[in-house]
Amino acid sequence: RDGPLIDRDDAIIGQRAVDAEVDDFRAERLGQGRTGTDRCRRAHATLFSEGEYRALEIQGPLAGHVLGFARVAKETIVLTIVPRLLARRGIDELPLGKTYWGDETRLLAPPEAGLLVNRLTGERLAVDRGALLLAEVFASFPVALLVSEA
Repeated sequence: RDGPLIDRDDAIIGQRAVDAEVDDFRAERLGQGRTGTDRCRRAHATLFSEGEYRALEIQGPLAGHVLGFARVAKETIVLTIVPRLLARRGIDELPLGKTYWGDETRLLAPPEAGLLVNRLTGERLAVDRGALLLAEVFASFPVALLVSEA
């Protein structure tokens, strides 16, 4: 199979990294715990225990600075997207919005994805021509947990 591969262990490590990043960011900036990820896991327990893992392809100049994977089961999909290797960029600002990500780096969304809600911010994103711009995914928070709307 062509394209990026991610195994279950890598996906679990990625999810733990997201959880830790959310905890750190919220503790510092928002004064909250990881309620969004906990609620999502409880609401979609079957998806997280039995759903299929899929690596997400990232395209554009900053593709190497993002890790993304999907959990898919039946009609539900959850995308976990997290920045990585940010120190290599030598930029001290938070990895948020268009000023950081530009308008060329995008995540190719699974065909099942349509309208998605970021469970960490409440923001709604629509897949446009099969992709999501990272500037929109990371508009206000440096990690994303996007869940399909039914």
